[in-house]
Amino acid sequence: MLDNELSVEIPEHVELQFVLASIGNRFLACAIDHIIQLLMIFFIISAARSFQVTLSALEMQWGTNWFVAGAILIVFLITFGYFVLFETVWSGQTPGKRWLRLRVMRQDGRPIGFYEAMVRNLVRLVDIMPFPSYFVGIVSIFFSREYRRLGDYAAGTVVVKERSSEAPRFSELFEDEAAFPERESDTAMPNITIPPHALRLITNEEMRAVDAFLKRRTRLGLERRRFLAHRIAAPLMLKLHLSDRAVDYETFLEVLHREYARRAKYL
Repeated sequence: MLDNELSVEIPEHVELQFVLASIGNRFLACAIDHIIQLLMIFFIISAARSFQVTLSALEMQWGTNWFVAGAILIVFLITFGYFVLFETVWSGQTPGKRWLRLRVMRQDGRPIGFYEAMVRNLVRLVDIMPFPSYFVGIVSIFFSREYRRLGDYAAGTVVVKERSSEAPRFSELFEDEAAFPERESDTAMPNITIPPHALRLITNEEMRAVDAFLKRRTRLGLERRRFLAHRIAAPLMLKLHLSDRAVDYETFLEVLHREYARRAKYL
């Protein structure tokens, strides 16, 4: 593992590697997000001033006060809720991070939720000091092996570069069956039959492990590839009550993936 990589082992004993986002990428993404915030705040303030003048001309002073109060509330929400909202709704991304293909995730490789997004962005008030230099956050990232600012330490998160081929979202799991070319052994496997009802026993986490292995296998050494295929396939075959005698585990995983993809909408 390189210094700029994070290795995560999921419960199925498959290691996933993520490239950590550098200080430069994170700073640029953050700058883009703050520019968007400033543009939104400028628009709100400009609109508020225009409406204030209009309402004052109509001698609707009570309406002016309520409108100004509403504008102040919106500016507050943009200032303090921007990062929390986007990172929660977009699974760890903001517009700036999405543009640079960065994503915040938990240290165990799972997506962040509202709690993690809220904690890491509350601590941003410390990371940004002295305002607006982000000096505290930059120093923290510089001395952290995983490039984590104080907010990441508090929330248990890291920021990584997206590499969809190695860290696929579950929604992408069955989009492209052509990504797994058939091997000669597929045509010689009439003895492997997976009953449709048995597929209901397979969990989402187990299928994530199968998908991750199939997408990474070409970069594995032969022994490592066989070992991981056995470690993933054997428990699944036991769960499906299939015999593992004279079975190519890797081919079984291909067949399981195709059957699951074919019937996923019915499960």
